[in-house]
Amino acid sequence: MPWFIATASNVGYGYWGQDIGGHNEMPGMDYTDPELYTRWIQEGVFTPIFKTHPTRNKNLERRFWMFPEQFGIIREAVRLRYSLSPYIYNAARNAYDDGISICRPHWHLNPFRLSAMRAMPLRRAKAAG
Repeated sequence: MPWFIATASNVGYGYWGQDIGGHNEMPGMDYTDPELYTRWIQEGVFTPIFKTHPTRNKNLERRFWMFPEQFGIIREAVRLRYSLSPYIYNAARNAYDDGISICRPHWHLNPFRLSAMRAMPLRRAKAAG
């Protein structure tokens, strides 16, 4: 996911979000892992589109209130998202007006700063064979 986040805006794909809750279950799991779900919520707060949207698999849960042990953490993340609404709205309007993606890597703002490029995640090449 970090590679996608850092490069999607390079091709004008700046208004996106994950399917929080899982679009497919993990191999060997037929349920939503509460800890993983919580982390996806926390990360999703900072993406342009924030939604819980799993596949039709009835074993995957998307309703955050169904995770009572994580509820407080998730609620805090959702409240943060709503507090960011004015910023996200303005960023969406700016993206519409000038074509600069909402979500973009740091090096877009500082293209001549080496430290900005070093922060970009490297994509691992697949081994031949």
